Amino acid sequence: MPDLSSFIDRIKRRLAKAERDPQWGLEETRAYMSAVTERQTQYSQLAVHLMEDVLQPRLEVLVNSFPNAAMADNDVAHHCTAWFGYCDRFPATTRVELAVDHDARFESLSILFEASMMPRFIKFNEHDRFSTPLQEANGDSVGPWVENNLLEFLDSYLQIDRGSELVDHIPTSDPVCGMEISEDSAAVTASYCGHPYFFCSEECRDKFVNDPRAFVSVGRS
Repeated sequence: MPDLSSFIDRIKRRLAKAERDPQWGLEETRAYMSAVTERQTQYSQLAVHLMEDVLQPRLEVLVNSFPNAAMADNDVAHHCTAWFGYCDRFPATTRVELAVDHDARFESLSILFEASMMPRFIKFNEHDRFSTPLQEANGDSVGPWVENNLLEFLDSYLQIDRGSELVDHIPTSDPVCGMEISEDSAAVTASYCGHPYFFCSEECRDKFVNDPRAFVSVGRS
């Protein structure tokens, strides 16, 4: 075992010096924490606004243009995700995610763009970040950045379009009752483990959402 006595002694000297010369006084610490808490509250409110009024609506517009796409259920705060399912016309499973994030002191706000494709046929922008001081963050500055990234993704996604048929009539079946339907005619949709599913009725969708593993094997161990 190596001799760590010298390293231990250096740590002790630094700890002793810190005890003699504290970096923060009590009042200074309280003022700092109060300011951080105030910025954290402001960030939380702004993140909800940006997600509900800027990011998610724009991602939903893109998703609604493709019957093989669906919004995923997100348990992570300030995130929204869309999945584009594998089909004859678009032979890849693709994910697009938008998120709101912050720095350690809640002084700046960031919007994150992430995209992935499997199998990957083409080069495309997988990551991007837009950062701005918290006080300057708003929908007017974030909206155009989000739209540009989604449009760039759309241009890339369309490169794998086989063009064999109109995407409007992709056949599928209701995983609950087995009814043959087309994705564009499905009454309702839901997602599970990143895959979109299509249903003939809300009743079938509700049964699926309550216990998806009873109807599909995706995600089973």
